Parts: sequence; C-alpha cells; structure tokens
Amino acid sequence: MNRITKRILACLFVFSAKQLLIYNEEGLVLLCFIAFIAFSGIYMGDSVQEFFSERRQIIKKELERSLELEIQYINKYSNELDSYQEVKNWVTKMSPFYKLYIENLVISKEKAFKYICSQQLTSKLKNLTYSQKLSQEELPFIILSNFRESVLESFKLSKKQLRIKLIRESLQKLASK
Repeated sequence: MNRITKRILACLFVFSAKQLLIYNEEGLVLLCFIAFIAFSGIYMGDSVQEFFSERRQIIKKELERSLELEIQYINKYSNELDSYQEVKNWVTKMSPFYKLYIENLVISKEKAFKYICSQQLTSKLKNLTYSQKLSQEELPFIILSNFRESVLESFKLSKKQLRIKLIRESLQKLASK
C-alpha cells in the first residue's frame, strides 16, 4: 500500500475510535463508493483511459464525417438555390408579357360571361312574358269556372237549408192541427 492509502486508513481508525465517524447506512455507502472509485482508479486507470481515448477517436471521426456531409449538402442546395434564382430572374423578365396575356384573358372571359348572362336573361324574360300572356288569356276562364262552382255550391247549400226549414214548418203545422 502506498502512503496516501495508509494515511486515509489511519484517519478512519482514529475517527472511528473517537466516535467522530458514525457508521450508519449512508456513511457506509459513502465509504464503499469512495473506496470503489479509489481502487478503480488505481487498478483499472490505464484500461479506462484507453477506453475513453478510443471512444474519443470514434466520436471525432463521426463528427468529421458529419461535417463533410453537411458541407456536401450545403454545396448541393446552394447550386439548386442558384438555379432557382435564375428561374426567378427569367420569370421577372417575362412578367410584363404574362401580365398583358392575363389581362387579355380576363377581358375575354368577362365579355363571354356578359354575353352568356344576357342570353340567359333574354331567354328567361321571353319565358316570363309568354307565361304572363298565357295566364292573362286563361285567367277569365279560370275565374268564370271558379265562380260557377261557387254559385252551384251556394245553391246546393241554400237548397239543403231551405229543405230543412220547409220540413220544420210542415212538422209544426202538422203538430198544431
């Protein structure tokens, strides 16, 4: 054992003897953990250092590969962005031509729409005047037939009421005799 380990053990014995160090669950767990770390560092320090250095090299290679892929990605999409910029410039140059074409197209569509609307409106008006003319010609006949039916019903109703009235009067005359 080396000198530091001997001193640490001597301190633990002295503190235990003077009851400055109380052995409960937490204290024992702490002592075991400190002992584990110390012995791991002493006996496995070289292998742990080799593991971490290998791991560091692997991570470094992965990061370098990732950086290379990002650079390729940026270059690729930078070229695509340039081509999109060229297309945008071309569209900007052609914009007045397309604007005139679209305006002419809109004007022609408006004219066609107005023509169709006027044709439909004319057709509807013709149908309406025709139906109005028919209704004016047939209206007197309809009124006459309805009037005739109404008069006949009134006559039948009054005839029925008159019959009942006559029957009552004759019954009263028979009863009074």
